[in-house]
Amino acid sequence: MKRASQTLVFAGLLVATTAALAQPAGKSKDEPDQVISPEERATMIAASDADGNIYVFGDFGEGGVSWKVYYGDGKVMYEQRVRGGGKDGEAFNLTVWAPRSSDAQATLGRNHDGKFTLECGRDERNQQIFIPLTELAKADQTRIINNARFRPVLWKRQAHALARDEMGTYYYIDRLRDARRGHRVFIGKRGAMKEVPLTAVVDDSAGQIYATKRGELRLTTDSNGKARWTKGRKTTELVVLDPSDNLYLIYRELGIYGQLGVVCEDL
Repeated sequence: MKRASQTLVFAGLLVATTAALAQPAGKSKDEPDQVISPEERATMIAASDADGNIYVFGDFGEGGVSWKVYYGDGKVMYEQRVRGGGKDGEAFNLTVWAPRSSDAQATLGRNHDGKFTLECGRDERNQQIFIPLTELAKADQTRIINNARFRPVLWKRQAHALARDEMGTYYYIDRLRDARRGHRVFIGKRGAMKEVPLTAVVDDSAGQIYATKRGELRLTTDSNGKARWTKGRKTTELVVLDPSDNLYLIYRELGIYGQLGVVCEDL
């Protein structure tokens, strides 16, 4: 039996989401390694946590937040998205994007006593999660800094739209970061979201239409931020959720994404 086309439409408020959200094509594994000058390498410091994860910090310029942070296994290190920070003598404090922490960010750096720390939001008891970091021996730092592959940010997608019905079925769209293309649609219950393959995308001032191969699915929003899912003759009102307020849900609880190459993702 011939199946009707499936269409997903977004318009109005659901189109606008924050640029702070991140990520086939969502990863940077095909990009060349970063070129780091000898002068920049001279500023780099390497530390590790109890699980052997490596953190490399480097001051790559003067004025403002010029620091870069890399995270990985010591062989391949991925750049982190630094959001802010500061330096006071030998001490420094940096905030990086960490969507799987409760605060959607992590704070790491070196205290005035020389100790390195990583803070990954709060646990289920609302207690702050502190992870001690240990500065590596000079020989190990030199080996990693000189021989590791320093890669661009791994995750290059960002959340675009999120809604759900009253039964807990979620409708989620992501796209390539900093580009209005590469959209993907996921539908399902929390922890069991499935990508719905797209056959066509319409994107204009009236909104977006996402067409797939099976069934007919229509999702719209109006100026009040309401959404409706239409399949055949049945229409279901949906609740529109702001992705920026639901990063932990999107990146950890919906079960959509694998490794992002960011700190605090395995807690």
